[in-house]
Order: sequence, then C-alpha cells, then structure tokens
Amino acid sequence: MSTDPKKTDAFETVFTRTTAGYFLREFCFRSTKFTPPTRTSEVELADFVIQLDDLVMIFQVKEREEPSTDPEAERTWFDRKVIKKATQQIRDTVNHLRDCRGEIANDRGRRIALPVGLDAASVLKLVVFKGGKHLPVDQARHHFHDSRTAGFIHVIAAGDWAGLMNTLVTPREIADFLRWREGVCRAHTAMARSVSEKALVGQFLAEEAAEQPSPSFETIVDRLLDETASFDMLGFLNLFPDRITVEAPPGHIKPADMCDAGADYYPIVREIAKLPRTDLSAFKTRFGLAWQRAGKVYDPPFMRMVSSTGVGFVFAPVPEGLEDRAQDGLMNFVAAHMYVQQIRRCIGASFVNEGEWRFIWWVMLDQEWRHNPEMEKYLREHPISAVREDFVPRYRLQQR
Repeated sequence: MSTDPKKTDAFETVFTRTTAGYFLREFCFRSTKFTPPTRTSEVELADFVIQLDDLVMIFQVKEREEPSTDPEAERTWFDRKVIKKATQQIRDTVNHLRDCRGEIANDRGRRIALPVGLDAASVLKLVVFKGGKHLPVDQARHHFHDSRTAGFIHVIAAGDWAGLMNTLVTPREIADFLRWREGVCRAHTAMARSVSEKALVGQFLAEEAAEQPSPSFETIVDRLLDETASFDMLGFLNLFPDRITVEAPPGHIKPADMCDAGADYYPIVREIAKLPRTDLSAFKTRFGLAWQRAGKVYDPPFMRMVSSTGVGFVFAPVPEGLEDRAQDGLMNFVAAHMYVQQIRRCIGASFVNEGEWRFIWWVMLDQEWRHNPEMEKYLREHPISAVREDFVPRYRLQQR
C-alpha cells in the first residue's frame, strides 16, 4: 500500500477502509511494512492483511486508472496488472509470511506478530480489481488464478466484493464462502467462469456444492431474507474497546481468574467476531434480555449458550442489591456452564442496572475440563437448566 503523500489511490483507500470496518480494525492491517530479523531494509506485504485467529486473508488491490473504450486494451491491462503483477505480489507476501516473523501495527495501532510458517493453502488469497466499463466479460468473470507456488488465488471485481460483504455480512461466512468457492471453481472451472459472482453466491446460499454453477442460482440471492438486524453486531464490537472498563469499582475485588480480563479485550472480541449469523442472533437476543432484566430477579438467574465454534457464553443480569456480588456470581455461573457442557472456553458478562445505561463486567476463561467433585456438589445444590439445542438454518429464503 503506497504511503507516498503525492499519490492518492481513492479506490484502494475506500476498499481497505470499508473492509476494515467489516472485519473489525483489531484484525486488519492497512500499513503492512516491516523489517524481517534477517534484513536491514523494510519489506511490504500485500495491500491489506486480515488475521482473525487462524483466519489469514491477504489482498492485492488493482484499479484501472485510465480506462479506454477498447476492449482489447482493457484485456491487456487485466492480464498484465491483475493476473501477472497482482498475483506475483500475492506470492511474495505468502513467501514473507512463511519465512519471516513480521510484527506490524493493526488498524488500532497495536503491534501484532503475524503467524510464521503458514501453509500457503491455509491462507485465503484475493486480488480485488476495479476494471473499466469495457473490460470483456470473460475477464470480469475470470474468478481465480492457480499458482504453482501459492496455490488458489481468488480474483474478484470490486463491485462483487462489496456485494459479498452486503450479502454474507459476517467474517465467518465470507471465509466459509471463499473456501467453498475454491472447491467449486476447481471442480467446474469452465462453468464457474461462465457465470457471475452473484450466481456463485446464490449457489453457496442454496448449499448446492455438488451442482454445476448456473446463472439460475442468481435468483437465490434475490430471495434471501434480510434478517441482518437480528444478528448484526459490528457496531457493538467496534465500540467495545472504547467502553470496556479495566478496573473494578472501589471496594470490589477481582477474582484471580478475572485479573486483566478487561485490559486485553482482543480474545473476547475475536471469539464473538468468529461467530456465524445464527450464533450472533442467539448472542444478540440473550444480550438484549440481560440488559432489560438487570436490576430485577429472574429464575433462572442467567442465560447461556454454546456456539457452533465450541465457545460458551453466559449472560447474567444482576438483581438490585446484589451489585457487590456481581463478579463472584458471574464466575460461578461461567464455571458451572463450562463444567456442565465440558467446554474449554467461555465468555461471561454480568449486567448492572444504572438507569438508562448498564455497567457490564466481562470475563473469558480458557482451561481444560477436569472432573471436579466440588463442582458436582455445587451443581446438585444449584442445578441449572439444560441448554436447548435447536437446528436453525443459516440462510432463510423467501418462498416462491
């Protein structure tokens, strides 16, 4: 990504800004220069990098700055700038990530060590391009480039990338789609390149991986019910670092397991950001109920769930008069939930009523499950209801 103040790349700037807002700034890297331990000069990764736990995505962005009305000239630009140069830059980035331990600042200014020794096949590699109006259709639908050294590289038009984010909405679903897309494009290369990106998205929504790509799948996208309001958590997650409270109020003692839980909120945000829309919807519903119930007495005293990623969540509204026991109570609820479900990681939140606002304590525990006679005694004395398991389809379509 250019840092030359004399050069302004409007498309690249808009692309990275929009994508960073979508994937959360904590996990995005727009400034990708670093100095490897074995070198004295800087190297630069691709234009944009995303790392969300084991999800690593690298982007190279290309724009036709002076488009012509000649389709063959547009074809030449595409072949030279997109297929040759951009994919070479992707390959160079894969080599850097494989051979060097780079530490670069994310979009919140925090320096993060990128994973080293990555298998190229595990990295999602994308070239996003903005071509001219007269780019031939077969180039606009090229869809991918298969590199001998870097493997499968997605090639996606800028408008199609924007459509993907608007349709699939969550980072987890974008990643799932891209992995699915690779399989379909490899299995049905000619057919995949004959259809639009919208048709590929529709086929993914319909969960028809075995079928050949077809223009008829475009209608699936048009039939997708817009339920974004039920699961969209981006606004909440983007505010998280500004609202989190590091210290407990005077007179409160943090249990040992909660020490510094608020100082490093990344693990909490990361686990929430990894959820698909069905889990996010369940999270948002329980979060809203806990917000409303804070200051009142309810039975059971907390709500819980286990996500499809294997992480537990506990939402505990604190009754009026029990504010000084909120943290200890939350820890008990989280420990009980983890034990009953036999899960390794769990995030808990307790809600204290402060009128129009809520004070929320957060905790994340990560520990191996072990048999615990004391916990079993506690659960006999304080039984908790079972977690309801329902199958919820990820995508719902309007009936024809």
